[in-house]
Amino acid sequence: MSLVSAALSWGGHRLTRAEFAPVHMMTVLSVVRFVLGITFVVAGVLLLAHFEQSRMLFVTWHVPFPGTAVLFIGATDVVCGLLFAFGILTRPVGLLLATIAVGTVMTAGRYGGLLYALVAPVLFLGCVFFAWRSGRVGGSVPVRPPGVQ
Repeated sequence: MSLVSAALSWGGHRLTRAEFAPVHMMTVLSVVRFVLGITFVVAGVLLLAHFEQSRMLFVTWHVPFPGTAVLFIGATDVVCGLLFAFGILTRPVGLLLATIAVGTVMTAGRYGGLLYALVAPVLFLGCVFFAWRSGRVGGSVPVRPPGVQ
């Protein structure tokens, strides 16, 4: 008996191929969506927690009404990040977060170094992907009967 088959039949139960099946794609996508949403929540909380530093950065980037912009973007990140993480209103929330991520991408070279410059486009693409994908049922486009428009 080989070492592999001994490990597979451990405990008197022979494991079948189905028990080694890859994780279902919907589960993987749900985990990725959750991580993206929580990333926005953390970013929003940090933006609000360090309000004065964030406001000064917005002043250097010539954002109009920097204090109000920090509050608006921070609160939007937290609320929409939670909604996005739990899959509620994924399409509109994803598009709103993608819009905020565009501003993040535009400032990526000015602050935070290489990691910041790499994370911002990934957040944008992830939000756009899930906003595009949320209209699909079970990952596929619904089929309409012929003649129905």
